[in-house]
Amino acid sequence: MYTYAYLAAALFWMIIWAVLYIVARPQRRATFWTALLLGPAGPISEYWFLQDYWRPIFAVEFSMGALRFGIEDYLATFALAGVCAGVFEILAARRGFPPLPRITLAALLRATSWSSLGLGLMILIASLLHMGSIRSLLVVLPLTSLLMLARHKRLLALALPLAIASALTYWLFYLLVFVPAFPGVFDALWNLNQTWRIMWLGVPIEEFLWVGATMLYAGPFYRVCTGVPLDGGNRLESPPPTP
Repeated sequence: MYTYAYLAAALFWMIIWAVLYIVARPQRRATFWTALLLGPAGPISEYWFLQDYWRPIFAVEFSMGALRFGIEDYLATFALAGVCAGVFEILAARRGFPPLPRITLAALLRATSWSSLGLGLMILIASLLHMGSIRSLLVVLPLTSLLMLARHKRLLALALPLAIASALTYWLFYLLVFVPAFPGVFDALWNLNQTWRIMWLGVPIEEFLWVGATMLYAGPFYRVCTGVPLDGGNRLESPPPTP
């Protein structure tokens, strides 16, 4: 019954990403590049999640040494990251933020640096501090986001309410679509004893908190990495961390 549950969820978000990419033409750069640059985080994160948090069934599975993941991991993360960036930029445009520039080598280096920082913190917190995978993620994503946005308060002010809205939207997706389509899916595929055991109408709170944290990070990711001016004046000047 649950063989294609993860794939169905991933394709659901891929459809939303595709619609957003087609409809929101001014935000295409952020929608595409954020998805492409952050998509690998899905497969990489399974190194920790498969150890303690959940046991998904992959339609197409890959294995690279100690790392095991499915095509769903990349598709879901690709789509979610891109949707977060696209929605963020739609609202940024309405707030008067300037258009986004093309991707550059400098922007790619900044993106690599911020991604490397997040990965390094995940290794530190999950492995060295022996913190559970989902708890580690819920520390790493907000922490990296706050470091990235520390000098960009206008971006942070926009990202915070969007993070809350994204978490609530994802909860509704689970409640209205995913759980009715796959009853009992959390008992079947999640290790609920590794969660805080707080369920909101049958949905573990970790499952939508991490989406809110993803919006906080992925939403402004492209704009920060490209260093686009906020108001036609100074460019974003926060230097990227050293990988």
